[in-house]
Amino acid sequence: MNQLQEKEAVLTPQNEVRASDKKFIVWPSEIKEGAPLGGKVKGLARLTANHFPVPPWVVVHPNAFLESLRSAESPVELHCGEKLKLDLMQSLEELCPGRDRVAVRSAGLQEDGVQHSFAGLLQTFLDVEHHDVSDNVVKVWRSAFDPRVLSYRQARGMASRAPAPAVIIQRMVRADKAGVAFSLDPMSGNSDYVVVTAVKGAASLLMDGHADGETWHVNRRGAVIKSPGKNTHLTSEEACLIAQWVRKIETSFGSPQDIEWALEGGRFYFLQARPITALGSSRGKEAPILWDNSNIADSFGGVTTPLTFSLARQIYAKAYRRFFRLMGAGSLSSSEEDLFHKLLGFIQGRIYCNLTHWYRALMLLPGFKWSRSLLEEMMGYDDPGLQNRRHFAVKEFFLMLMAGGRMLGTYFTLNHKAKLFHDRVDTLFIDKNRIGGLREEELARSYHDLEKEMITCWDLPFITDSLALIFHRALTRICGDPGLQNALLSEEGMKIAELPSRLKQMSLVAAESKELVRLLRFATEEEILENLPNHTHFKSLFDDYLESFGDRCADDLRLETATARENPLPVFRTIGSLAFQDPGKNESDPQSQRKKALQQVNTRLSSNPIYFRLFHWLLRNTRDLIRHRENFRFERTRLFGHIRRIFTELGLRYYRRGLLVSPHDIFFLTIEESLGFIDGTASTVNLRDLVTVRKKEYERFSKSVPPPNRFETRGIADLSFNIIPLDQKGVSASEELKGIACSGGKVCGKVQKITNPHESPIKPGRILVLEHTDPSSILLFTHAAGLLVERGSALSHAAVLAREMGLPTIVSLKGLTRRLKDGDHVELDGTSGIVKKLNGTPAPRYGFSKHSS
Repeated sequence: MNQLQEKEAVLTPQNEVRASDKKFIVWPSEIKEGAPLGGKVKGLARLTANHFPVPPWVVVHPNAFLESLRSAESPVELHCGEKLKLDLMQSLEELCPGRDRVAVRSAGLQEDGVQHSFAGLLQTFLDVEHHDVSDNVVKVWRSAFDPRVLSYRQARGMASRAPAPAVIIQRMVRADKAGVAFSLDPMSGNSDYVVVTAVKGAASLLMDGHADGETWHVNRRGAVIKSPGKNTHLTSEEACLIAQWVRKIETSFGSPQDIEWALEGGRFYFLQARPITALGSSRGKEAPILWDNSNIADSFGGVTTPLTFSLARQIYAKAYRRFFRLMGAGSLSSSEEDLFHKLLGFIQGRIYCNLTHWYRALMLLPGFKWSRSLLEEMMGYDDPGLQNRRHFAVKEFFLMLMAGGRMLGTYFTLNHKAKLFHDRVDTLFIDKNRIGGLREEELARSYHDLEKEMITCWDLPFITDSLALIFHRALTRICGDPGLQNALLSEEGMKIAELPSRLKQMSLVAAESKELVRLLRFATEEEILENLPNHTHFKSLFDDYLESFGDRCADDLRLETATARENPLPVFRTIGSLAFQDPGKNESDPQSQRKKALQQVNTRLSSNPIYFRLFHWLLRNTRDLIRHRENFRFERTRLFGHIRRIFTELGLRYYRRGLLVSPHDIFFLTIEESLGFIDGTASTVNLRDLVTVRKKEYERFSKSVPPPNRFETRGIADLSFNIIPLDQKGVSASEELKGIACSGGKVCGKVQKITNPHESPIKPGRILVLEHTDPSSILLFTHAAGLLVERGSALSHAAVLAREMGLPTIVSLKGLTRRLKDGDHVELDGTSGIVKKLNGTPAPRYGFSKHSS
C-alpha cells in the first residue's frame, strides 16, 4: 500500500449503509438516480457512493414539506408535524449515537445545479441540538420562499413558484480548518491548477464573508505554485492532499467541481460538491488560437450547414496536404500532419480559418521566410504575429529549387495541362439524368471516386494561383499605377465572363415581348416556366444558360443553397429588370478603357525598350494566368454543384425510407454521418432527432450576432465567452475610406447595402455595398453603378468580374458595412481606391475618369 492509499484508508469514514421504511427520512443508500432531492443531495450521494470521506447524513424528503403544508395556509405558517418529529428523533439517534450536534442544510430541488447555485440564499443552521432540529427544518423550508429567493428566480428566468424543498441533516464537523476548493480557477477557467481556500474554524466563515481566507494554487503535478506566504492555516502537504482529493472528485463526477471541505482532528471531510457555475473565460496558460474569415467568407459566408463544413474541411485537408508535399513538405510528424485537418473551424455555425494552424503549416514549406508575404497575399491574410521557428538548411535550399522547378514546368505547360484538367473534370461527372437511377451504395461510391480524383489533380489550380500572384506583383512594380494596371488586366476567355453577355443577350430577346418582360419581373416561377414554351428563342437561350451556369447562385459553395437550375427565379428577375431598363443603354466599354491604358503605358515606357518588352511579357502572362485561375474556380463550382446533386438524391432516398422528415434534411448531417449510414460506420441511426438538434442550432445561430471577422480563443473554442474580439486595423472614423482599387472610374450616388443576395431587389443605378462577394454576385452587378466590398483583393472574384464589366470597384474597405447605411451618398473613385461620404443629396453622376499618366 503506497502513502496515498494509506492516507485514504485513514481519512475515509465508515458511513453506515442501511435501508429504512420511514416515510419522510431517506438514507444515502436509498437514494436512486433521478430522485427529486436536488443538486446538493445528488452531490453528497455521489461522494458517499464513491467512498469519499463524508460525515454521516440523511435527507428529509420533500413529501414531509408537502404533508406539513396541508395543515398550513402558507409556507410562512408551516409547522413540523408530530410524525416527522418522531421520525427525526429516531433517525438522529441512529445517525449520531453520541448525541453529536448536527448541521441542518437546505437542499432545494434546483439548488447547486449546473445552471443555478442559489449560493447562500437558502438557510443553513450549524451546531443544532437534536431537540431543535425539527424547528430548524421548518426554517429551511420557509427560506425557500423568501423574497430574495423569489428575486433570484425571476432574474434567472425561472418559474416564480419554487418546488418542494428537501433538507439535509448531517453530523456536525468540529473543524480545525475548513474551506472551499475548486478543481479549476473559476475566474479564469484555467484548468492547469486547483484553487484551495482555507480559514481557521468552519468554512461558513469564509462563504458568508466573515473571514478572509488564504488561497493556494496546486498544479496537476501536485506542486504548490502559489501560496499565501508565512503563518498559513494549511501546510503545503495539506493543500496538496486537498487538491489531490478534488481532482479525484472531478474525475468521478465528470465535470469541474466546487468542493466544501473541513479538517477535524487530522481527518478530512467533504461536506458538499457542486458543479462550478458561471465559469469565466480562460485567460490562463492556454495558448491563444487566432481565427479569421476574411478570405473564406467569399466562398462560405454566413451560417452554413454541417454537410458544407464537413466537405470544405475534408477538401482543404487533403488538397492542401498534397500541394504542400508537392512544394517540398514531404515527410512530417503526426502532429504536423494533424495541422491539415484543423485548417478550418466551425464556430457558431460559421466557417472560419484557424489562422494559427495555417501559419504553423506554412512554416513547414521550404523557403517560407522568403515567400511569406506572397503566401499571405494568396490566402488574403495579414501577419498574425507568429514567428518562423525553422532554420534555413542546405536541404531546404534544394527542396526550394525542386519546388521552383515544378512551378516553372507548370508555367511552360499550363495551356496543355489546363485542357487535360477540364477534360478530366468532364469525365468525372455523372449525367444528372442518371443520378436518380443509382442505388444508395452507388451514390456513395460516386462521391468517393469524385473526391479522390479531384483531390489528386487540384495541385494545378494551387500552382496557378501562386504564379498569378507572382506575375501580378511584378507587373505592379513596373506599371506603378493601380488604375492603369486594373484597366489593362481586363481579359476575355474566362468562362464566368460569358455570364454578363449571356444575360444581356437574353434581355435583348425578352425586350421584344412586353408580356415576357412582365412575366420575368412579376410572375411566379411556375407561371414563367409554364409560359416559356410560347417564347421559343428565349427558352432556347435560357436552357443553354442553365446548361453552362446552372450551378451558379449566391453562396454557390454552400451545398444547402439552391442553384440556378433548382431556383431560376433570381435569374428571371435579373433578365426582366435588364430588359425593362433597355439593355443597350449606358453600356460601358472595357475594351476602350484597356486601349487607352495601354497607350499611356506604351508612351511611358517607350524610352526604355527592356522595360517595354518585359512589361508586355508580364502583361500577357498575367492575363493568361488570371484567365486559367478563374476557369479553375469555375470548375470548383461545378464540382460542388455535382456533389450537391449526389447528396440531394441521397436525401430523397432517406426521406422515402422515413429516415428524414424532408429530403433537404441531409444538409444537416456531415458527410461521414450521411455515408456512414450506408456502409455501417454511422455512430447513430436516429437521423431524425440528430437533424432536429442541428436545425435548432442553425436557427439560433442565424438569429444571433455573428462573431467578429477576426478573434482569438483560449481553451474551448465553441464557448462564446472564450471568443476574444481583436481590434480591426484600418477602420477610421473619418468620412473617407481607403481600399484596393480594382476597376477604374469615378461615380457618385446613393449606396444600397446587400446583406442577403437571395432576397435583395436591386435598385438600378445604386452603388452596392457588400461584406463579401462570390462569382454569382454578377447578377447584382448588372444593375449597379459601382461596387464597394469590405473584403477581397485585386485578384478576387469581384475585382476580376468588375473589370470585365467596366464597373468602378474598390475592395478591402475595412469597416465599410459598419460605416455606411442604405441611402448614404458617396463618391467612389475606382482608380485611387478612395470612397468619400458626401453630405447633402447630390444628383447622381456616372462616368469614367481618365486614367492619369
